[in-house]
Amino acid sequence: KFADKSFTTFGKSSCSFVELVAEGPQKVKWFVSHWWGEPVADFLTCLRQHAKDRGLGSWKGMKSAIEQLDQNDPHFLQQDFVPSKRACYWVCAYANNQHALYGAVTKDPKATSFYYAMCLAEGTVSVVDTTGVCFTRVWCCFEVYTSLMDQASRRDYRYDIYTVFKNHFGAAAGLVDGLSVRDSRGGALNGHQYKAFREKFFPTALLATSLEVRLEKGEASVEDDRRHILNSITRRTDLDAEPMLDHPNYIAVNDMLRGRLASSTPPACLLGSKQLRSLFLAALPRSQGVTAIAANFEMDESLTANILQAFIEALPQSLTHLRLGEIHCDVQPLPYDELDNLANLQELELYHCPGFTLQDFNAGDKTWTECASPKPNTRIM
Repeated sequence: KFADKSFTTFGKSSCSFVELVAEGPQKVKWFVSHWWGEPVADFLTCLRQHAKDRGLGSWKGMKSAIEQLDQNDPHFLQQDFVPSKRACYWVCAYANNQHALYGAVTKDPKATSFYYAMCLAEGTVSVVDTTGVCFTRVWCCFEVYTSLMDQASRRDYRYDIYTVFKNHFGAAAGLVDGLSVRDSRGGALNGHQYKAFREKFFPTALLATSLEVRLEKGEASVEDDRRHILNSITRRTDLDAEPMLDHPNYIAVNDMLRGRLASSTPPACLLGSKQLRSLFLAALPRSQGVTAIAANFEMDESLTANILQAFIEALPQSLTHLRLGEIHCDVQPLPYDELDNLANLQELELYHCPGFTLQDFNAGDKTWTECASPKPNTRIM
């Protein structure tokens, strides 16, 4: 912070860091929500991985990330990714003039530079520290609320979550809203399968912490900021009033955040600790708007019939496509009745699930038809 302020002071004039280094005007593409306490190296690692996953640049010798033919192409895993100059991330520390914050941080959170930047961006990426402190800071809570309930209710606004965690794909793990560029290389057949494989590396310890988050409990260095933000979230006209302890908007945004985390990570949560499984099963039914979920259990013997049944029972009614993979035939009985109860389910994809039989499917109220599948060891119901 001190280096930032010293570099951006010239005599009696001052500017933001981005004004000092940018070659020209920059249109924000992604808003970055983060806690200032995480190491800068971790912060940059997450954004580099996000840029790769979202295809905001190219690999050496290629015109763009979109040209990749297959996720398994070695170009996807090498480190010579070059972000595009059009991949502009808005970061408060560098975008705001630290010498004159009164113009950027106002009493009304919706009149701040943070809110205006989100209005211009295509989406928000939360860079979450390894212990999840990010979700306990009230400014980050406001940014989550604005992303999931304000902007997303008006337009196609994306919300991604990244944290430092070394894995098969890089030095950070991410949960992406929809399909990443990497995922989409799998096309209609394998896109969600690729997504599930990539996102399974998200650390379970952070999931356990985040699935218990209550954004209304967010703390602030300045008490007035906390008061103004919570009153803005509850849409009160008197921003100086004592914030309400309970409100439907608190419940809604907590449900949306927990649901986003849960719907992306079924196997890790279901096969983890009992506490994590319990938090997951409570969050999953509240995953508003989720239409597709993929879960590959890799023939894990810790998956039981009771766990699988609890999972299917907890699936949100908005679900239209479900993909289940590698469930051992010893997992019996299977939850046919619970699958029947998913009113909007249009397609069930079964990959290496020999225990499911069409005869047992049709013993319930619905009539299931098995369709031809171009994928090996896969049935489409």
